[in-house]
Amino acid sequence: MNALADVLAYVAVIVIGQILRLNGTFPRDAVRPMNMLVLYVTLPCSVIVFLSGVKLSSDLLIPFFVGLLSNWALIALAVLLTRREAERRGEPNLVPFSMLNLSGYNIGTFAMPFTMGIVSPVGFLSICLFDVGNAVMVTGGTYAIAVRDEKAGWRERLRSIGMRLLSSSCLWTYAFVLALAFMEVVLPRPILHFCEVVGKANPFLAMLLIGLSVNLRIDWAKFRPLVKLLVWRYVGNAALAALAFFFLPVAEEIRKALVLVLMAPMPAMGVIFTMKAKLDWETAANLNSVSVIVSVLLMTATIVFL
Repeated sequence: MNALADVLAYVAVIVIGQILRLNGTFPRDAVRPMNMLVLYVTLPCSVIVFLSGVKLSSDLLIPFFVGLLSNWALIALAVLLTRREAERRGEPNLVPFSMLNLSGYNIGTFAMPFTMGIVSPVGFLSICLFDVGNAVMVTGGTYAIAVRDEKAGWRERLRSIGMRLLSSSCLWTYAFVLALAFMEVVLPRPILHFCEVVGKANPFLAMLLIGLSVNLRIDWAKFRPLVKLLVWRYVGNAALAALAFFFLPVAEEIRKALVLVLMAPMPAMGVIFTMKAKLDWETAANLNSVSVIVSVLLMTATIVFL
């Protein structure tokens, strides 16, 4: 019951953010610095506090591979769904567009604050490790596969992916926490107290940011043909979640966390790479916004049933 109350509170904050966006109370140019505040300050602090003292186990290697393989599975699904249709319609860009926008998961600013306090510390650590595998693809891996840039060789593409990974505050935080857990070191109480004070703001700021970012002014004429992609994304993720829950040889708390995180929405990086590829990024942004709404509903339902 407490978990459901937390989720409903998060949904209420998302609605507040959307209201502030629609009535113009919150300036849109303030969304980016707010996003930076969440990614570089409140989220790392909340992760440090929540995972303080957690014990490592060999089970926790599996979520990393689940995060990586889930992206590959969705990329393959995108190709299967759109290759023939792209040939029939004479739209070769449909395949790379689908690969970029069907795969990937928004973990840092959605799944983490949404599940923090609902899953156990070990379950939360599995989400962090899932995000490491996910980040390999989201930060450029999928773009390297989907878009054939003749001017950029594989070495340059790998370098670009590596630079994006190294610039991720989340990944540095995971590495720091994992190093502490491996050495069985607990941070001094004053540092944990500071992180706790700052980290408490993360769920509210992250959910408010989601509400401010969702754009409900959708060009339905462009969006309607892509509804099938969105449906197949969640069908594919439901199948992956079922496989993870029933067949992975890991603790139940880890399997439950993976089921939740597989319902996360599309990452914002998909829109950025769609723009970089000179594809229809406005439609990609519409898909991203709708996926947030769908994921809120699905993750809420999943929490209730699990």
